[in-house]
Amino acid sequence: MDVQIAAIDVGKKHGLDVDWLNDAVKVFMPDVDPKSKKVILKLSNLLVWAPDASYLLAMKSISARPTDIRDIKFLIAKLNLKTAKEVFEIIKHYYPKGKITERTMNLLLSIFEDQ
Repeated sequence: MDVQIAAIDVGKKHGLDVDWLNDAVKVFMPDVDPKSKKVILKLSNLLVWAPDASYLLAMKSISARPTDIRDIKFLIAKLNLKTAKEVFEIIKHYYPKGKITERTMNLLLSIFEDQ
């Protein structure tokens, strides 16, 4: 069964929106060290993991979507980061330098200007 069809069925059963399972994030997911992932469920045919805060910050920063700004600010505070340079270093740990777009740079700089 297709994962999206299964997700829609689960969503209907639990009263969730059709797009409750968002896989658009896969575009922004680099290959990372397994230590950056926390396994939260392991079954014979399914592995569910969650990224650590720095991985998630890098991923959300690279996407630079307006809907992620609140999450980015939360993760910056959680990681106790004081400068945009610290965030750029985290991003470079997960992504090649060329992936840091002007949009990402401007977004992060504006977040630190507002603090």
